[in-house]
Amino acid sequence: MKLRISHVLAKTAMTIIIPLALYGMSLQAVYAQSMHTIVVSTCTNAGLRDAIRQAAASDTINFACSATIPLTQTLNITKNLSISSNGQTVTLKGNGKVGVFSVNSGVHFTLNGLTISDGKANSGGGLYNNGGAVSINNCTFAYNTAGTGGGLYNNGGNVAVNSSTFAHNNASVGGGLYNNGGNVAVNSSTFAENKTGGIYNDHNGSVTIDSSTFANNDANGGGGVNNYDGSLVVSSSVGAN
Repeated sequence: MKLRISHVLAKTAMTIIIPLALYGMSLQAVYAQSMHTIVVSTCTNAGLRDAIRQAAASDTINFACSATIPLTQTLNITKNLSISSNGQTVTLKGNGKVGVFSVNSGVHFTLNGLTISDGKANSGGGLYNNGGAVSINNCTFAYNTAGTGGGLYNNGGNVAVNSSTFAHNNASVGGGLYNNGGNVAVNSSTFAENKTGGIYNDHNGSVTIDSSTFANNDANGGGGVNNYDGSLVVSSSVGAN
């Protein structure tokens, strides 16, 4: 089934309740429960990479300083992990050269309070999820670029986006987020000014949107959400694209 929503995401009531437990995920999911906390006190590319290397599965990495951290290589997440700004102002930048995050299959990864910007990759300039379970909370994905999924590319995994913003991301398809056969839940979030649309859903993927705003996303079809092939449930959301 092909469904395109381009101008007003939820002009009429579209409240449909589907138990997200069927998808094995929750809008407020916190996938990785912390065992230990590692503190990043040297807020550099090297300092963050050292913390990721030292972390054991299910550890939490907290920042103790505010910084903009330019990355020289993509941060590969190969174990259950949480990374939190811990109240600091932290931006991770790909500098238009590398993708920011790549998450392996089966890995539970949580991001709290970070800005992910200027990533560049073939898919998922800000984050590429290759079959993992990703929870994004109070984050901003901005100015990321990719062939597909400028901000985020979900390849058959689970993604929960809570109280976050995807803005000014760019891609050939799915400027904000591209869902390739996975499950995406968006809650209390904003998708704005993304080129080639806010969300593109394909290959029998599932997208659930609640209490969110889609504005000024640019695409030939489905500026807010382009449900090309899959299921889409929208409630209490607005759009002007």
